[in-house]
Amino acid sequence: MFNEFLNFLQIVLNYAIIVQTLIISTAVVMILSPYKRSIKSLLFTLLKIVVFCVAELFMAAFFGMLARYVPFFMGNNFLFGYIIGVAIYAMFFCKYKRRTKWMMASSILAVSLMTLEIGAAFSMLLESSMQSVTGVDWMGMGKCLFMTLVVGFAILQMVFSMRDYATVPPVTFWLVVGSNIFTSALNFIYEAIFAGMGRPDNDRLIFAGIFFVTLYLVNLASYMLTYFLCKEREAVVILQGEKRQAELNAEMMRMSEKNLEYLRQLKHDIGNQYAYASVLMENGQYEEAKKFFKEMGDSAVVPLFYVDSGNKSIDAILNMELSKANSHDIKTDISVVVPPHLPFSDNALCSIISNLVDNAIEALIRYDLAEKCIKVVIHPRTDYLYILVENPLPPDVDKAALLKLHTSKRDDANHGIGTQIVKRLVEEYNGYITYQIEEDKFFAEVMISIIDDKAKTADYNEGGVTL
Repeated sequence: MFNEFLNFLQIVLNYAIIVQTLIISTAVVMILSPYKRSIKSLLFTLLKIVVFCVAELFMAAFFGMLARYVPFFMGNNFLFGYIIGVAIYAMFFCKYKRRTKWMMASSILAVSLMTLEIGAAFSMLLESSMQSVTGVDWMGMGKCLFMTLVVGFAILQMVFSMRDYATVPPVTFWLVVGSNIFTSALNFIYEAIFAGMGRPDNDRLIFAGIFFVTLYLVNLASYMLTYFLCKEREAVVILQGEKRQAELNAEMMRMSEKNLEYLRQLKHDIGNQYAYASVLMENGQYEEAKKFFKEMGDSAVVPLFYVDSGNKSIDAILNMELSKANSHDIKTDISVVVPPHLPFSDNALCSIISNLVDNAIEALIRYDLAEKCIKVVIHPRTDYLYILVENPLPPDVDKAALLKLHTSKRDDANHGIGTQIVKRLVEEYNGYITYQIEEDKFFAEVMISIIDDKAKTADYNEGGVTL
């Protein structure tokens, strides 16, 4: 068996096969783990390309040897080698989000398999038509030439990469992966039917070439369609975040004007009270003055209902949400202990906190509970910022359905984006979010990392407030 393996290895070590495998290996490595602009990263990338290429050649020889004993591998030895190689590389070396990883990996794999069949079909046609010209390996040259289709698609995937899109809908994911699996399966079926029938005639070669070019275009179209769908969805998420920030600014301006007017009235009242107290003192009415000051102390000035933790961004966000809750007669229990500066953008903090609190407010309004209270806790926990938003639920609520976070609004196409915004931002800051229901209470807990390059220059002075 070992001698058979060596014989197949010699067949595989053909210059055309080596060029094909090297191009596919380069495409896979560059798409799934692009190198950074450093000598070390470049050398490591080149090493991965070489190792991947050598592994593919050995697997092709191995499955070619197995074809003697398992007819199914006849003609499919390269296909199995590429599938296993790409799957292993994506699993252990690609750091993209799970859905993004498998969409991009399955796309480059399917396109590579289609290109191999396109190259084989049209190269045989080229060799057949150029029989009069001897001394030229038209078959090998044709196969190498058609590998430009893989190069073109790899460049396309690098330019229109989906690695930055964290919110890939499940339907979109299965559209791409399903399309890639379907076209690859057709490749296997074709090889299983025609692999042992000898050299095909020109009519069948033309049919095969056109057929696999069509499948190539299907893979290309499904990938590009998914890219633009994800891009549009990302734009919606960004616009939602900007809208939140605009609402925050408008609410803070309104609250500032309201508080300023209150301070003006307070100043006027204090002036009148001071004048009255002065008159009492000048007239020697000390007992009346003493009684007046006591009454002033008993009826203390109503404080401004305002969160002041020392972190201006979080204060602004919570005060906006506090105003919303008050407008619906919802009580709030807010506990915040945070440093004045955090390594997050105001837009990110606004989107995360406001979406979680808004969801809690909407739940209380929807269920119309007798107990309307929201609890918010924000404080550092080791290397993370911990955010908890808690709200009560009715006893008969469908907990399983609620934890799936499906929107109950009629216009569900434009809603339910809040949880996706939160998820995207939490993942962007190397954190995680969990939802759970215990004792008829819904808990949304977020942990986002405060230790990164931005955090190194942040000023972590202590500060906090508890309401």
